[in-house]
Amino acid sequence: MSEIKEFIPVGGVLPDPEENAGKNWPFLGAEDEWEIVEPSGDWAQFSSPPERQDNDTNRRYPCVSISLAGCIEKYLNRMMVQDPSLRPLFDFLGLLDKDGNAEVSECFIAKGSGTIPERGNSQYAVYEFVRKNGFVGEKSWPSNLEMTLEGYYRTLTPEVRALGKKVLEYIGLNYKEAGDNPDHRQEGLKRSSLCGVVGGAFLGLGGETGAVLYRNSGTPSYNHQLQIRKQDRNVEIFNEVVPVIDRVEDSYDPLLKDYAGTYPFKYVKIIKLTLKKKLPMLYKKIGQPAICFKHWSEDSLIAFADGSIAGGDLFKSLFGVEKYSDLPRQDVEEWPYPIRYNLTTTGLISNF
Repeated sequence: MSEIKEFIPVGGVLPDPEENAGKNWPFLGAEDEWEIVEPSGDWAQFSSPPERQDNDTNRRYPCVSISLAGCIEKYLNRMMVQDPSLRPLFDFLGLLDKDGNAEVSECFIAKGSGTIPERGNSQYAVYEFVRKNGFVGEKSWPSNLEMTLEGYYRTLTPEVRALGKKVLEYIGLNYKEAGDNPDHRQEGLKRSSLCGVVGGAFLGLGGETGAVLYRNSGTPSYNHQLQIRKQDRNVEIFNEVVPVIDRVEDSYDPLLKDYAGTYPFKYVKIIKLTLKKKLPMLYKKIGQPAICFKHWSEDSLIAFADGSIAGGDLFKSLFGVEKYSDLPRQDVEEWPYPIRYNLTTTGLISNF
C-alpha cells in the first residue's frame, strides 16, 4: 500500500469583504458573453513555468495572486497561438519572458491588491485590483524566492502602476463563478483555466488498491487557492477507473498535483481576457530606414515615409502614440510580405 501523505496548506485566502455578504458575487460577469474559448478544456498545453509562493523563511501567502497570474498567462499564451500577430504587442507591453511565454508579475498583483504577509488576501480584492488596474510582466516588477518580505511587498512605483494601466488599455479582465461540482468545472475549463480554493488533503489510495491522488481529508479549511488546468474523465489507473481527475497547478510542492474529482473544491472562478485595441505591427528591415506595416486585408506591406507631417504626429493622431518606438515592431532580415504600396504624409495631406 502506498504511504499516505498529508497536504495541509497554510493561509492565503481570506474571507471576502463583509459588504459583499449575501450578494451575487459573480455580478461582474453577468452582462458578458462567456463563450467557449478552448473546446478541449486542456489549458495545460498553454502553461508557462509554475511559480512557488514561499521559501522556508518567508511566508508571503500570495496564493490568490499567483494562481490568478497563472490563469492570465495561460489565456495570453492561447491568444498568441490563435493569433501570432499578438506576440509583438504582448512583447511590447513587457508581458513575455525570454522564451516568448507569457510571464505575469504575481508580486505586482499581490502588493497592489493589499495582500497581507503571513495572512493572504480575499479573492474579491485580488480580482478587482486586476480588473481595475491591469497587470504587468515579471520583467517589469520582478521577484524571486530569496527576497525578504519587505522586498517582495515593496511599494509599487508610479511608473509600474502606469504600466499596469497601459496594459489595461489593451487587455481587459473579467471573472465570474464557475460552480464547484465536477461538471461545472469541466464546463468552466472550456472558458479558461480555473482558480479554486482548497484546504487539507491526503495523497493516497481510494481503497486498498488503485490510484494515488489527492483526496478529501475531512473538512477542508478552505484557505488556499490553486489552479485547475485540465480535467480528465474515466481514467484507468492500475485496477481502478477514476471517474474524474482534476489536474492542478499549485504554488506549493509538488507544483503539479492530481486531485480526485470527488474533492470538494470551492469558490471556483473563470476569467476572460478581452483585447480592447490592437495596434498595427510595424516592420523594419535591418540596415534599411524604411518602416512598413501590413495591409489590413492583403498579404502585402505598405511602406511609410515622412512628408509634410512627421510620422510621429500622424501615428499619435491615429493610435494615441507619439513615435514609432511606441508601436510594436519587428526588425527582420527579409520583408515578410512584398511591398506593394508606398505612403507619405505629403500624399495624404494633398488629398484633402
